[in-house]
Amino acid sequence: MYFVSRQFYYYQQINVVEIAYPSIDSSGPDMLIEKYAGEGEEYKNPIEALEIALNIASNWQVDIPDEDIFITFGCMEFGEGEPINPKDLEALEELKQNIQKHYESLPKCSYCGELIDEKEYYINEDSQWTDDKFCSEFHAEKAYLEDYTFCYVCEKEFIRKDMNYRDIDIYVCDKCQDLEDSYKLIEIQKISDDSFVGYSLEDQNIIRYLIGKTYIDEKELSLLEDRLEKLLIDINFVDEDGNIINTIIWG
Repeated sequence: MYFVSRQFYYYQQINVVEIAYPSIDSSGPDMLIEKYAGEGEEYKNPIEALEIALNIASNWQVDIPDEDIFITFGCMEFGEGEPINPKDLEALEELKQNIQKHYESLPKCSYCGELIDEKEYYINEDSQWTDDKFCSEFHAEKAYLEDYTFCYVCEKEFIRKDMNYRDIDIYVCDKCQDLEDSYKLIEIQKISDDSFVGYSLEDQNIIRYLIGKTYIDEKELSLLEDRLEKLLIDINFVDEDGNIINTIIWG
């Protein structure tokens, strides 16, 4: 946090608008009574604090036109800050650049980019791999859901929010979920067909799935291998023109 106050530095005998950080406890001991909008308050953003300080200095200058007003930035707990005269444009520009660099070095929310406390922040399940930190639990969850992960079944990458939650950090894509949902549907319908006598309900569905395909690639086969162990069927693999390119007798 950045605390803005007016001060009359005792040792330097100057009027100062002070920007102290990391808190009010870091401000100087020569604080004046609050008079102008924005003083006596803490700000999260040092760039905003500088803008407020410059406005206070400008208003204060109107009231004491024959005296100089200075700006200081830093921790004043153990001494008075180094004064910058806003009328010195070169020195003021250097101060702005220093504060900008300081701002860029501060920890920020990995989702929205807002500043966060370096000691108090939120994380999500991916933070152990990414070191991402967040300003709120809401943004931590949004970042997690909008990131990519692998489908538990086919191992392809998808955005989590477009997938189906299975368990902690386990997601399934729509295609694999639809296939598994069809197993449940068959079980509910209790399909009985002479051509499927002796097959389990799950095996019946796999056969129906293969019969309905005009083309099956190696990746799809690898996904089905562990489910085809008990089947005694011939599987024909065809190209896009319907030509048989391979036959596997499974079972």
